Amino acid sequence: LKWDHFVSRYKDKPLFKRHLRMSYESFCLLLEKVKEHLDPVPHDSDQKERMGGLRGGLIIPELHLYATLRYLAGASYSDICVFCGVSAAKFYDMVWRTIFAINR
Repeated sequence: LKWDHFVSRYKDKPLFKRHLRMSYESFCLLLEKVKEHLDPVPHDSDQKERMGGLRGGLIIPELHLYATLRYLAGASYSDICVFCGVSAAKFYDMVWRTIFAINR
């Protein structure tokens, strides 16, 4: 999943809010609060095309939060795994890391 491409297509559409039960703006506010606990690498301004979920690729905080909120909103873990390009084991790791980050 190319996060920047996905966001540019769907952030203003009802589908984004229906999938996550929150607006894109609320998603961004929550992301800012948990990002430091989810980022696996130091921020690099040259990484604007970071990818989250291509097999073997960097799993970015945005993808952690998206997958977790999507799951908590009722989506099937298997659908999320396919959409995000992660294994079931990695998906559950992402969910728990995100929940712990939110609870901090």
